Amino acid sequence: MGWCDPLQVRAHARPCLSLYDRPLRAMGGPLTLLAALWALGAAGAQALRIGAFNIQSFGDSKVSDPGCGGVIAQVRLGARGGVAAGLLGLICAAMELVLIPLHAAPHQAVAEIDALYDVYLDVIDKWGTDDILFLGDFNADCKYVRAQDWPAIRLRSSEVFKWLIPDSADTTVGNSDCAYDRIVVCGSRLRKSLKHQSATVHDFQEEFGLDQTQALAISDHFPVEVTLKSH
Repeated sequence: MGWCDPLQVRAHARPCLSLYDRPLRAMGGPLTLLAALWALGAAGAQALRIGAFNIQSFGDSKVSDPGCGGVIAQVRLGARGGVAAGLLGLICAAMELVLIPLHAAPHQAVAEIDALYDVYLDVIDKWGTDDILFLGDFNADCKYVRAQDWPAIRLRSSEVFKWLIPDSADTTVGNSDCAYDRIVVCGSRLRKSLKHQSATVHDFQEEFGLDQTQALAISDHFPVEVTLKSH
């Protein structure tokens, strides 16, 4: 697989994040996907935005560039000035969920997305929860996943899963029109925690008034995000 490293998140009176040492699927390839969690408002906020951003060649040079680094920071923090603790932060309802980021290899996208169904079964067996959120650059559109491929993808054909970013979305910065980046959820408690119609593609090019060259210097992907609310 491109990379797929489950995170189990528990929110109690004092929020915490657990990263298990032995992922259910091994990570591999360049770390180009920035999977970020960021909270809106101060500590004790009533909502949590969860997003995935495929930032190409993310490193010191991009962070230190005022144009790129500034936009990336603003995308993470959000227009409403949220709180971010490194790349991962958590302020949410008292619940447990598992985050599974995936950066699928383009020409293996069908097989890798389908294999997330096996990860789903493994998570239930290992951790006893089906409140799972899959997110990242699935390469789930255009020439990598075609219309005729969907019936063979269990993560799509099973009614257990809800795809929050539709096939009609465009998550690319350039001239292509492809819904590569996705968010998929399952589990009754997690579904109930979704803020209505909050799943979206974050068009930072339009938000910050960038031309295409400036936007592509940051990434050829837009972030995708969804908001969880407290009960």
